Amino acid sequence: MVCGECGANFMTISGKGGGYLGCRNAHRVGSCKNRRMVLIRWVEYTLLAELREWIDNPETLERICKRINGQINEKLSVIPDKIREIEKELGKVQKSVDNFVSFIAEGNASETVATALKKAEEKKSSFEAQLFNLRGREPKRLFLTPYAIKGDLINLDTIIGQDIPRANAYIKSMFVDVIRMVPIAKDGGYYEAQG
Repeated sequence: MVCGECGANFMTISGKGGGYLGCRNAHRVGSCKNRRMVLIRWVEYTLLAELREWIDNPETLERICKRINGQINEKLSVIPDKIREIEKELGKVQKSVDNFVSFIAEGNASETVATALKKAEEKKSSFEAQLFNLRGREPKRLFLTPYAIKGDLINLDTIIGQDIPRANAYIKSMFVDVIRMVPIAKDGGYYEAQG
C-alpha cells in the first residue's frame, strides 16, 4: 500500500488499539501532509473480504489455474525437448553401431574397429539409460482445476494467521498494481483504496 498523496509506502505507525498504518513520509520524514492513519484490522478485514469475493468469481479462478498450469508446463517442458535430443543422438550412434557390424560382417575385422564398436555400444547404452530416466520423469499432464484452488483458498483467514510475513508476500504477488490509499476529506477522514 502506498500513500495517495506522495506515493510513499504505508507502514505501521502505532501499535495502540491493534495498530495503525499511515504514510511513512508524513509520520517519519515530515514531507507529506497526509497524516491520516487507518486501523490495521480494518485493512485486513477489507482486504480479506475483497479476496473472498475475488475467489468466488469463476473467471478469477480460471485465470489463476491458467497461470499456475502454464508455469508448471513451462518447467516440465524441458523434459520432452531433452528426450527428443537424446533420441536423435541415439539414432546417430545406432547407425554407427550398425555400420561397424556391417563392416565386420564383410570380413574387415580389426582391433581398431572392435574398439570403436565397443565405444559406440557403450555410448548407446548411456543414451538408452538417460532416455529411460527421463521418460520416468516425463510429466503426466496433471493440471490444477478451479475447484482445487478454491478449496485451498477458502480458509484464507487460517492461512494468513499462520505465517503473516509469508502471507503478505503471497498477497502482494497476487496484485499487479500497487494499492494507493487516497484520503477522502469529505467523508470525515476515510481512505479510498485504488489499484
